[in-house]
Amino acid sequence: MDSTDSRTLDLADISVRLAQPGEAQSLSDALSGQLRQTRTAQRSGERMFSAFSEWIERDLCLVAETDAPTAAGRGYRVVGVLQLVNSGAVPTPSSDEVLAPQHGANRGAGSQEDAESEKTLQDGRHTTLDGAPECWDDDRPHSSHAGAEVRSVIVAPGNDHEPIALALLAGAEQLATDLGSAQLRVRGWASHPSTRSMMRAALSQHGYHADGPDLVCTLPVRVVVPTTEAMHTLGEVLASELTGGDVIVASGELGAGKTTFTQGIGQGLHVSEPVISPTFVLVRRHDGVGGRPGLIHVDAYRLGSLAELVDLDLDETMDSSVTVVEWGAGIAEELASSYLGVQIDRTADPEDDTRIVYLTPVGPRWQGVDLGFLSVLTPDDAADTSEDADMSKELQ
Repeated sequence: MDSTDSRTLDLADISVRLAQPGEAQSLSDALSGQLRQTRTAQRSGERMFSAFSEWIERDLCLVAETDAPTAAGRGYRVVGVLQLVNSGAVPTPSSDEVLAPQHGANRGAGSQEDAESEKTLQDGRHTTLDGAPECWDDDRPHSSHAGAEVRSVIVAPGNDHEPIALALLAGAEQLATDLGSAQLRVRGWASHPSTRSMMRAALSQHGYHADGPDLVCTLPVRVVVPTTEAMHTLGEVLASELTGGDVIVASGELGAGKTTFTQGIGQGLHVSEPVISPTFVLVRRHDGVGGRPGLIHVDAYRLGSLAELVDLDLDETMDSSVTVVEWGAGIAEELASSYLGVQIDRTADPEDDTRIVYLTPVGPRWQGVDLGFLSVLTPDDAADTSEDADMSKELQ
């Protein structure tokens, strides 16, 4: 490949999908074909075919593609491949759904020619792959599994490595989360296309931390919420883990269930009055009862900055209350050094009331706090948790 073919890709230029059975040859042809036509390239293609065949059959293989223009013209092409594994048995989903690259608030959009059959992620951080299992290993509880591992990342030569690697890792984060993993560990530095120091610097900006020679990020807890009542229960049970000073940043489209979730928190905290939406007043304060934290309920839909949020004088009672900020993404994260991000997504079926909730702990407050139990809630959990909390208060 001529050096003129090299270009810098943005995350928005890249789509990520699962590799399909029987695709190893086309992937190895695509990646080795971007090398100069030499014996080295031929041997590289053979090794790629062997590796990709194993990854697709035994593990999970993600493919990064782009249709961005190059010096050679505009063409849809493979630019990278990632191997994702788990310490337990790894079932291989069957899906050609596009996974959008995404990091924090800045998320790109994947693209494919057949928009009807391949759903692109847009507003939410995550979605469930069509045909994918809901966990790595059904016999292992969510809170105790080892998590997913990235063993290899291969980026085609002549491309800027960083955005392609980040897009692949974002897809791995999404898939591992939807399969029930608690963390994603990035291993195999020797196979990474960029240097160890470059990858460490890039990933440290996206929630990863060093763990020996590896980099690790904590993944969100994924909760399937089938009904409005279940959304209320989720908030009520979560309240048992909350204390004064906690901040929750709740996101989701109109009608997703943010207020219902907050009402559940209010009930779990036993606040002094019913929780209703603060849409027109921006903030409502609910006093705690019996030594429990109060609740500060904020609607930030009409707010455009952190400064406008601070002007609501939240800090007067934040230390003794749980603060929930609806529509808070991109605004409320800096209210405290730690917060719990709550993303509520609808399913692809507009007739389905099911919501997928992603709980993302951020900051030192949440280190070591296992919220995995929330992913297996039952209708009776809210009542059981409330009784336990009352008993605990009586014993204090």
